[in-house]
Amino acid sequence: LDYNGDGHSHPTAGIFRTYCVPGTTEVLTREGWVALQDWSGGDIMQAREDGTMDFLPAERFVGPETSEWVQIDHSRLSCLFTPGHTMPYISQLGAWKSTQAGTMLSGTDRKLPVAGKFQGAGRQPLGGRIAKLPMQILAAVQADGYFRPNGSVVFTFEKLRKIERLRNLLQSCGVTHREYRCAAYPGRVEFHIGKKSRPQWMRPERKQLGPWVLDADPVALRAFVEELRYWDGSEHKDGGFRYVSAVEENVLWATTAAALVGIRASAHVQNADGMFSAHFSEGPATIMVRPDRHCSEARKPLRAYCATTQTGYWLARSGRHIFI
Repeated sequence: LDYNGDGHSHPTAGIFRTYCVPGTTEVLTREGWVALQDWSGGDIMQAREDGTMDFLPAERFVGPETSEWVQIDHSRLSCLFTPGHTMPYISQLGAWKSTQAGTMLSGTDRKLPVAGKFQGAGRQPLGGRIAKLPMQILAAVQADGYFRPNGSVVFTFEKLRKIERLRNLLQSCGVTHREYRCAAYPGRVEFHIGKKSRPQWMRPERKQLGPWVLDADPVALRAFVEELRYWDGSEHKDGGFRYVSAVEENVLWATTAAALVGIRASAHVQNADGMFSAHFSEGPATIMVRPDRHCSEARKPLRAYCATTQTGYWLARSGRHIFI
């Protein structure tokens, strides 16, 4: 007002192009992953600068259609960003910093976070929160459990490792069961959990992984991810393990669980045998993005979307790739 001298501020619009990402990029809600273009606001998984995460209220921001994008094409991250979009990265001292996507086209390599550490409660399940031991048993259920029409659950194993592990888990959790050996197949053991003995949390709909994994607290969620190593998993030379499933949703929810407990994970496309897989590895949950190898300019007329958050950062998924 003093500068203009006429009692008016004469405001002008400042357009900073911080529009964000395409509408197909997803946010993690309490009910599961939802594309930004289909999301109408509500609680989503948000991250803080110390790496902790929680479900917090957010609103959707709908930007204009733009044709100028920065494309990051990494084996573990493939997404478009508007040049002014703020991106978090980890400094050499381990601190969270921020930069704009446009700077990724040149300059130094950036270490981007792809997972955090979930702190609070997930959804509000009708049957109560799922504890650690039940989540470990549910890892076995999705791999080898069979729900009979009469309501019982059956497991059939020949490998001694699986026999002993399931027996120990069921006994530790107090799940009543019986074991049966058929004379015709002396090396095979069947575990029977009757309908009356089946715990309330061992539901048929949990045979396949889905948003119900968010019913677990962080401790149980981490135990679940680590338990996948023993069910449809195989050891990897880097100290981690590879998890395989014929159901893509199983792999995508396994990597989602890993992203919520700070475990580095990546989902892979269907192979020639029709199987999907995920790789869980040791070390920090980050990826190194190099401007000369992974970043380029892209011109595509797309509408930009973002989420207005409380913390400034949110968990995102583009295709099969999860990042912050």
